[in-house]
Amino acid sequence: MREYHGRLILRHWDLYRLDSGFESLGLVESVSDDSVVIVEWAERWCGLDKFCTLNVNLNYGDSETNRVIRMTGDLFIK
Repeated sequence: MREYHGRLILRHWDLYRLDSGFESLGLVESVSDDSVVIVEWAERWCGLDKFCTLNVNLNYGDSETNRVIRMTGDLFIK
């Protein structure tokens, strides 16, 4: 996990090399109302959705220069 401080705290979780045991790492407990978390390889944590209020998924489109962005959940902008 990396943390970047600004108006909001940005946390970056990269689950690439991890296979399981995510809940025991304390990642969810590290999140506050003043933070945004970006999770790479989120599909490795099957139960992650229950902790999320907004999911943004980026996938390749018809070519490697195109992306499909799908947002689900609640978006609150202060």
